[in-house]
Amino acid sequence: HEFEATVINDNISDSLSDCGCTYMGNFTIPETISYNDNIYTVTAIGSVAFAWAGITSVTLPTTLTKIEDRAFSGCRSLTSIYLHENLNEIGFNIFDGCDELARIDVDDRNKCFTSIDGVLYTKDLCKLICWPCKNESEIQLLPPTTHISPCALMNCTIPSNIISEGICVITEKSFYCCIMDSIIIPSGIQSIEANAFYGCWHLKEVICLCNVPPHINSDSFWMPSQITLHVPAGCAESYRRAEYWKDFGQIVEDVYTAIAEICDSPLSTPLYDLQGR
Repeated sequence: HEFEATVINDNISDSLSDCGCTYMGNFTIPETISYNDNIYTVTAIGSVAFAWAGITSVTLPTTLTKIEDRAFSGCRSLTSIYLHENLNEIGFNIFDGCDELARIDVDDRNKCFTSIDGVLYTKDLCKLICWPCKNESEIQLLPPTTHISPCALMNCTIPSNIISEGICVITEKSFYCCIMDSIIIPSGIQSIEANAFYGCWHLKEVICLCNVPPHINSDSFWMPSQITLHVPAGCAESYRRAEYWKDFGQIVEDVYTAIAEICDSPLSTPLYDLQGR
C-alpha cells in the first residue's frame, strides 16, 4: 500500500494517499516508511486515514504515539484493535461508525489509556472514550467516570440508569444515536449540552430527578415534543416555564412511579433514590 507522508521533526505523520475505502481485509501499518530515499519512523495516523475502509483487522506499529480525528471512522467490518504502549493521544471520534467493533484492547504498560473488558477509558478511568457497539459486556459506567466522549456509546443499547452520580455535565453527543427507551437524569446534573441525545429515536421517557431544571440547549434532546418528562413532585411548573424544557410533549410529577415502571421486575430490581442510585 502507498502512503502520503508528512515529515515533522524527522518523524512521520502517516495518512493514506487515496480513499480509505480501497483498503480491505487484514491490514498492517509499518513502523517505518521511506520518504525521499530516507527511512522515517511512523508515529501518527492522520485524520480520516482509514475512514470507510473495508478492513476487518488492523495491526498498529509499536512506534505509534497519536491517532488523529476519525482515523477509522466508518470501518464497518473492523472487529477488534490493539493499542500499544507508546500511544498517548487519541483524536475525536476515531471509531465512530465501526458497527462490528467488539473489543479495544490496550497494552497494560500504556500510561494514558486502559481497556476494561474491551472498553476504552483514560488510564484514570475518569473518561469513557469508546464502548464498542458489539461489546457483550453489560453497559454500566465505572464509578470514577465523570466524562463521556462524543459518540463514545454510538449505536449501543443503553440502560436507563447509566448516568452515574459523579457526572455533573452530560456533554455534547454523549449518547449520540444510542438505543434507549428511557433515561434517568440524576439530581446532580447541572447541564445537558447540545446534541447530548441526538438521534435517540426510541427515547420516549426522561426521568429527571433535579428539583431545579438543569441548563439545556434547544437540541439537547431529539424531538422533545415526542417525549414524556417525569419530574419531582412540585417541580412541574418550573419545568414548564424553563427554556427548552417546556418543549417536551408532557411534563408530569411522578418520578418514583416512572422509575418503578421501567424496572423489569419491582421485586428483583432495586428502586433508585434521588441520585439515581
